[in-house]
Amino acid sequence: MPHKVAGDLRERLAAVMETAGELQQNQSELMRMMRQTLAEIRALRQRMLSPVHDGANTAPTVGTRLAKKFHLTPRELEVAMLLSSGAPNTAIARALNISEHTARHHTRHVLVKLGLHSRAKAAAIIARELGVGAARFP
Repeated sequence: MPHKVAGDLRERLAAVMETAGELQQNQSELMRMMRQTLAEIRALRQRMLSPVHDGANTAPTVGTRLAKKFHLTPRELEVAMLLSSGAPNTAIARALNISEHTARHHTRHVLVKLGLHSRAKAAAIIARELGVGAARFP
């Protein structure tokens, strides 16, 4: 009987170790995906805020036009761009290195300036203005 208990314990330990290995692989994949998403967000932010150069002339960016149209501050513009992809406040906070409370505050300001009460409507309008495709966040 003691051998059977020891065998059962070994099997349970092996199963736990296998599960732990799978969890570690999932964690690594999730971290890779998060880094990739943040890099995409940074690239989008840079593209929207960088002026387009035409020889000697500098044309305003889509982001600059959006900011002027809705009277957005530079930070509100960044938040608006993230909203356009459907990013929740937690993702906005992480992407901009601000607290979730501050992200919520900026989001409210963007919604007020757009004259909207819905994040989904705001995302649709901002995405249309920016010429951005479908939402990337659930």
